[in-house]
Amino acid sequence: MRGRRDGAKKFVHGEAGSLSLAYHSLDVRGARLQQLVTCHAVPGSTSAGSLALLGMLSATRRRESPGNQ
Repeated sequence: MRGRRDGAKKFVHGEAGSLSLAYHSLDVRGARLQQLVTCHAVPGSTSAGSLALLGMLSATRRRESPGNQ
């Protein structure tokens, strides 16, 4: 596939700390200079656990938000 790139990136999140995520970047047909980039953690990795924790924290904060009552 033309215009596809794969690799890994390291991120530092304020709450989750260091994350290592695999990424895939694809050119978008008919949309010059645009790309679709997806990132994911390897299942069972420390980064996957950190992302799951961030998801739970986000859900808890939304439930506890005054606008959601």
